[in-house]
Amino acid sequence: MDAALKKLEDAISRLEQKVADKSALESKVSEAKALKAVDYTPVSWTELEKALAEAEGTLKEANAKQSEADAAYQKLAAAINALEKVVPKADKTRLQKKVNEAKALKSSDYTAASWNVLKSALQAAESVLSKEDASQTQVDAALQKLEDAIRSLQKLAPVTPVKKPGAVKAKAASASTTSIKLTWKKASNAEGYQILVKTAPSKPWKTVKTLKGSKTTSWLHKNLKTNQYYYYKVVAYRTQNGKLVKGTPSKSVKARPIPAATKKVTAKRKSSAIQLSWKKVSQVSGYYVYRKAAGSKKWQKIATVKGQNKVKYTDKKANKNKTYSYRIYAYKTIKAKNIRGFASKDIRCKK
Repeated sequence: MDAALKKLEDAISRLEQKVADKSALESKVSEAKALKAVDYTPVSWTELEKALAEAEGTLKEANAKQSEADAAYQKLAAAINALEKVVPKADKTRLQKKVNEAKALKSSDYTAASWNVLKSALQAAESVLSKEDASQTQVDAALQKLEDAIRSLQKLAPVTPVKKPGAVKAKAASASTTSIKLTWKKASNAEGYQILVKTAPSKPWKTVKTLKGSKTTSWLHKNLKTNQYYYYKVVAYRTQNGKLVKGTPSKSVKARPIPAATKKVTAKRKSSAIQLSWKKVSQVSGYYVYRKAAGSKKWQKIATVKGQNKVKYTDKKANKNKTYSYRIYAYKTIKAKNIRGFASKDIRCKK
């Protein structure tokens, strides 16, 4: 029994002393040595170095068992498989240069639609630049999009500087019992004028007339209410680039329609009387005759001549030894009230 046990133990000992097959491990070690540390992350490379050192130790051990060689192989193979490659840092030089180029452009030089495309591409490019881990593929794509947007920009047509019309200086005066005449000085750069009117200071302005032509410097406002005040502003305008450009409006001026001044007044002395005559004024109800003796400052109304066509009056109370001055006023009766017009020029009749 003892002899048989001894024989079995000797056989097992001879089996264990059999040299391990390390060819697979040697091949894996050669594979690991061919790799470069710069291509992988430090952590994964450190694990590989540990497994490689153990594998090389096993290769050097003359009495290494097959199980030890196999274990070293498995550990080294696992370390190789677990290596993490270093992703190369993207080159953003060209993208940064193109972003700087885009930022130097002005939106006012291009159409809104094409500028919005560039704006979107620029925002995307700046987002990629700010990413530390952006891939080269992402950088190149952002660069291409930005270059396309810049090439597609559409320039605006050059705009002619706006020539704003100059300010207007206006005047308003009654022209008759139902009309007011506006006059103004020609404004620079004007193509025409607009007339604004209102009938009370608190009311809003309304444009009642647009006059074409830079040389037009007056306008007659007709069909108005006698003795009512009307307020006016005149503003010059021009059309440029398809738009209406207005100048500074005139200051507000006002007037009311009243009878016009009586014209062509004459005075002739006949004995102790003085005969007066004048030109008919339209749209009136009659005339007032005023007189002032030489040396006096006070005018006296000496007669009311009723009727638009009554254009003569004889002053029978004139003293033949005195010199007199006369004025004639036309008047219009509105709702039982006489509205006096402008005075005529004074006419003097010597003694």
